[in-house]
Amino acid sequence: SNLGSSEIAKFMKDKPKQKQEVMKILHTFFRPEFLNRVDDIIIFQHLTEKEIAEIVKIQIDKVAERLAKKGISIELTDMASKYLASAGFDEVFGARPLKRLIQNQILDELALEIIEGKVAEGDKVKIDFRADEIVIEKI
Repeated sequence: SNLGSSEIAKFMKDKPKQKQEVMKILHTFFRPEFLNRVDDIIIFQHLTEKEIAEIVKIQIDKVAERLAKKGISIELTDMASKYLASAGFDEVFGARPLKRLIQNQILDELALEIIEGKVAEGDKVKIDFRADEIVIEKI
């Protein structure tokens, strides 16, 4: 659950206070009978920049696997990777928006290029970030 996510962010440097505030919220949201059955509460911390970059790599690798089945390979530049990590991350929602960002700005555009015949089997595509936008080009 995302219950208490704002308190987790608010008290990042004070773990005991963080857990105390989250517990207060849980007690207002759930009945005592339910909380009594819970063995432990795990508070997940915000993702680091390094972890977000790894999630970008994992998601792009999945895209690369899908495209490889069509004989198309992709290369993601560092600038594009940094943009995706930044724009695809939200303090509250974590990396969940990243998948939609990849879908909207990369997969949708690539699908159009494949349909229009601009990208075909055997092509290699570079995904870059220039002039504040994702740029897809054959190489």
